[in-house]
Amino acid sequence: MPRAIPHGAARKKAANQAQAATMRAGYNGDPILEAAVARYVSGDITSEEMR
Repeated sequence: MPRAIPHGAARKKAANQAQAATMRAGYNGDPILEAAVARYVSGDITSEEMR
């Protein structure tokens, strides 16, 4: 079973780093993805469920 990233600051940091990388690659915003990231950061879903 994959190890979950701890709640809170670590999840937020991971989400921010991933978002920064996608923005550098030309990402221009997706409301559905933004909602999923917010649910991931709050701990409602796992990184596996985000895929």
